[in-house]
Amino acid sequence: MRIEPYSAVIQKQLQRIERLIITGDFKKGLELIEKNLKGKDINEDDQLRLLNFKGHIQNKLGNNKEAFEIAENILKRKSEDKNSLIYLDALSLKAFTSFLLDKVKQSLLLIEDCFQLITKISNVDQKELAKRKSHIYGIKGTLAGSLGDYTEGIENLQLAIKYAK
Repeated sequence: MRIEPYSAVIQKQLQRIERLIITGDFKKGLELIEKNLKGKDINEDDQLRLLNFKGHIQNKLGNNKEAFEIAENILKRKSEDKNSLIYLDALSLKAFTSFLLDKVKQSLLLIEDCFQLITKISNVDQKELAKRKSHIYGIKGTLAGSLGDYTEGIENLQLAIKYAK
């Protein structure tokens, strides 16, 4: 698997966008994403990382169809390098968005795809992988709980917390 280096500038911007999402400042997050997407020196991988955050913000704003299209676009553009964090992030975005769009069966299949893919990714900081595992277990737990399987939901959410630590 190819390690995907961040450019120094975009790494700081991505951290800033993530903080804006956590604090609920979606408007500023979108503005910062659009500003960076228009940058001349931005490479393809950094564009896709920014688009992934845009998809998450669109979900937060209730624009789930747009988030789904963003995830599809990233997966299509990254289809040659499926063993990458960018592909995994887009796949988990699509899984969660599918759940929000009431495509439960598709969401479950995509979550399983995420778990299979994460085992194939190597040469990546374990903290980065743990962050993704936490996110995926969180989606799976939420989905299980919404389907009435509260035991499985709680078990998956506990795993999400474990990996988040």
